Amino acid sequence: GAHTDITERKQAEDARAKLAAIVENSNDAIFSRALDGTILSWNAGAERMLGYTAIESIGKPANFNLPPGREPNMARNNEKVLRGEVTAPHESNRMTKDGRVIDVLTSHSPVRDGAGNIVGASVILQDISALKQAQGAVKESEQRFRAIFDYAGVGITMRPAHSRNHPWTQVNDHFCKLLGYTREELLGLSTADITPVDERAPAVKDNERLLRGEISSYVREKRVVRKDGGEIWVILAVAALPDAEGHPSNIISVYQDITERVRADAERS
Repeated sequence: GAHTDITERKQAEDARAKLAAIVENSNDAIFSRALDGTILSWNAGAERMLGYTAIESIGKPANFNLPPGREPNMARNNEKVLRGEVTAPHESNRMTKDGRVIDVLTSHSPVRDGAGNIVGASVILQDISALKQAQGAVKESEQRFRAIFDYAGVGITMRPAHSRNHPWTQVNDHFCKLLGYTREELLGLSTADITPVDERAPAVKDNERLLRGEISSYVREKRVVRKDGGEIWVILAVAALPDAEGHPSNIISVYQDITERVRADAERS
């Protein structure tokens, strides 16, 4: 019996030591606090992320590094902790020792004493500042793209790259005016619907090469058919937009009306 007890205690101590090592070496900031909010432990990840040493942090209130104006959620977090619940990671901010405000994902889980009573919370902070900046940059580039798309003086369309004759998913105002259709009508059509029959074979060949990744874009002059049946000449520039893996995800096409120029050339010759 005594030998089993010692073995079990040894295993428990080993497990605790392993856990302590994982906590200490984690990239995330991990600290524990009492129910009144006093910080009880502070790992190396918290030192690196927030700039405060364990000596500076232990004994302080857990909210000591909240940015000014940010309301503490201690009461709400305690309610959940006392119910034995883990709070799902949620976005928050912290202020580093050198005055930077960083975006963090924070989660709380209950800490129990030997008798199983909840005596505090373990808090994990994950720095998501770089992720938030990247999201902001993506949003900004999407807004720029949208502005170019909507207000360009040329017709622009977009469709998925995965199928040859997929209807357009986006068309701009200029393209609608160019062809005399409403946006709703065009979103049910595809390139084939506005391409004269004798122009279709070269278009298919170019698009196949685009989808195979042999070329990333092409430019050519072609005729397109308007809603009223009239034909216009355009310079068509087509490009494949790659996804994160570099595979074609969308096909973007730019149509510039050159009918007047073609007519003038025909009259001169």
